[in-house]
Amino acid sequence: MMRNSFKFIPLGTVIALIHLTSLKALADLYVSNVANEPLDKSNPAIVNYDPVKDAITDNFTPGKSSILRYDEKTGEFLGTFIPPGIIGLSSGITFGSDGNLYACDQANDRILRFNGKTGVLIDTYLQFGPDGPHRPEDIVFGPDGALYISGLGGGGVQRYDRKTHELTVLTQTNSKGKKLYAGGINFGPDGNLYISSVFNDNSIIRYNIETGVQDTFVPPNIAQPVPSGTVFSPDGEYLYDGTFIGPSTIERYDSKTGSLIGDFVSANNNGGLQTSSRLKFGSDGNLYVSDYSGSSIRSYDGQTGAFISVFVSPGVGGLQHPGGIAFFTPHGNHTSRWQTHE
Repeated sequence: MMRNSFKFIPLGTVIALIHLTSLKALADLYVSNVANEPLDKSNPAIVNYDPVKDAITDNFTPGKSSILRYDEKTGEFLGTFIPPGIIGLSSGITFGSDGNLYACDQANDRILRFNGKTGVLIDTYLQFGPDGPHRPEDIVFGPDGALYISGLGGGGVQRYDRKTHELTVLTQTNSKGKKLYAGGINFGPDGNLYISSVFNDNSIIRYNIETGVQDTFVPPNIAQPVPSGTVFSPDGEYLYDGTFIGPSTIERYDSKTGSLIGDFVSANNNGGLQTSSRLKFGSDGNLYVSDYSGSSIRSYDGQTGAFISVFVSPGVGGLQHPGGIAFFTPHGNHTSRWQTHE
């Protein structure tokens, strides 16, 4: 005789399970809203490069930058997380293991730290002097727990030890032996640091943080013109890179050899992409790209590179010239959103 194995589960338990599932599913997309009006209208970049002097000059009006927050699933604007007037000129952003948001302030050569739930300024986490990263462009926490910072205006890539409070230079030389102007930085699945070298080089450098050995992973002849930022595929097989000028493509490289595979997002099927400032994979496996010149966030199929949508349109929430992007789940915020939607 077959018995019915169904067990009664109280309705309250079912609701609690749905609640927890929703909390885990909900995530936010944080966008560094540069909102820069360039001084040189012919160049949308925040700095101008002089190849004769091998030097950069500022090309921005500080004070309008902010951090905006959007729903990861829908692109709905959720509010201004950090209002204008705090960050002089926003760029790279990242969340630490402490749940707080760390943001580059290029205008003031510093890293600011904000409460990851409320957006309230905690402190000036790092203030750089003349020997520190100049115009900090990007930041990332390494597998060793240290904070790595790239200097778009000089200073190369430097490492901040959060235990000893020591700031050390990793590299200030590019693949051509010249001064390193460092753009986006990112750790690969192999634990190495990948650096976008721009202006006088345009390559992707690989740096081993344990041995200090540096090599050119993607040489200038196959790298993007002014490579903006890199991201690895979720399975670790590929490296993707965008560009700040030139053809609006996203290239795909072999993550082990650095060899060029080809266009992942092609110029004739990019959904209107103008400049790819930063790239991130979402929890849905798709690729999200901040389009600086197009003032939008665009999404692409994570397997094929096919254009999906303008995920956040220009002007939504005040979006203007997005830079760094980050996905994060601040549980305190999600609790309030669940209650609002009940």
